[in-house]
Amino acid sequence: MDYGISHAYDEEKKAWDVKLTGEFDIFSSPNLKDGLNELVTSKNADLVLDCSALDYLDSTAIGTLVAVLKNVKVYGGKVVLLGLKPNLLKLFRITSLNKVFEIEGEPNE
Repeated sequence: MDYGISHAYDEEKKAWDVKLTGEFDIFSSPNLKDGLNELVTSKNADLVLDCSALDYLDSTAIGTLVAVLKNVKVYGGKVVLLGLKPNLLKLFRITSLNKVFEIEGEPNE
């Protein structure tokens, strides 16, 4: 399964803009975790995850995102998910993670 993580720091927003592509599963989740945590430890900044090219997340990858969110919240930051496809948005709603993550276009409760 192919996946990709690209990132750039936005000084004005004080946030990492991260583009996730492809599929993250039990095999690629460690790379996702390492990559995002490396950004979190390099700067205390928000993570803005562009998920518009993300096709699939398994439970391991979702657990990875939750773990990264916990690390970001240590310094009062947030993780924003942009452009979730309907199948992934449904997954976040079913698991009630839409109330934990800030999702573009999704009301926080």
